Amino acid sequence: MLDQLIIISGATLVAFLWGSNFVVINELIAYVGPLNIVAVQFLACWPFLFFVARPDNLRLVIWWGLTTGALQYGFQNLGLAQGISPGIASVLLQLQAFFTPVFLSLFFKERLSPFLVMALGVGLFGVFILSSAKGGGEQTYISAVVLLVLASISWALGNLAIEKMQRDDVNRSMFSVIVYAGAILSIPMTLWASFEDGLITDRLSVLSFDQYVYPAFLFFFVLIAFFGGYQIWNLLIKHYGGGRIVRYSLLVPVFGLAVSQVVYGGHLSLGQGAGVGLILLSLVLYRFLEARKI
Repeated sequence: MLDQLIIISGATLVAFLWGSNFVVINELIAYVGPLNIVAVQFLACWPFLFFVARPDNLRLVIWWGLTTGALQYGFQNLGLAQGISPGIASVLLQLQAFFTPVFLSLFFKERLSPFLVMALGVGLFGVFILSSAKGGGEQTYISAVVLLVLASISWALGNLAIEKMQRDDVNRSMFSVIVYAGAILSIPMTLWASFEDGLITDRLSVLSFDQYVYPAFLFFFVLIAFFGGYQIWNLLIKHYGGGRIVRYSLLVPVFGLAVSQVVYGGHLSLGQGAGVGLILLSLVLYRFLEARKI
């Protein structure tokens, strides 16, 4: 009973942090730009280097940092900067649940479930409808949708590194992977962000002292969702198994849509609602069929 309570409360908390984070990042983009946010996340990894052990395979660590770190968050934030709703973005990013097993089948020769193929078809049809839908108070740009799909693919590619690391060492600390990946890639990420967004110091210098409070709070939330979210999630998987935890990732787009609705209001157009509904349906369908093995 206690274990179930820990699982539900811990996994739901992380899902809330990650879902709400889309709205927080969307707000923060106006102050510092989309890529500067990623650079700060990576630069914040440096102090933790003194408290975690160095991972063995730095090539896999760098691969994870490049894909799940730089590219996923980069594409995601660029998509948000182009005007896509944070709620819709949170839904599109969950397509990684389909792309991950596809890549695992290609690189690790794992059997591709027919349930996955069926659910992926439904999900991609939802993406097609979503990308061609406009209106409802929230403009959906095709380029932004493409960027979010690229973000989900990048996340899935990063999961290949996680799979390989777990096969080599099931007890590996994911927190050390996050810290070292972020620290190693912080310099090139900062250079990229400065080139695209301008220096973060220049963008913040136009604010008065009292105007720093809101972006400072937003950055604090982003870092809590990044470090705290990943640490709690991976601890839950380590102690209770991925099968009991991963299903709660379905709550991320639910919280993303709900918080976006509360903060920004408005409503989805018929086409947007149909696209989002099909993607969510495909995720639930896949999780349900895989759990039932029917």
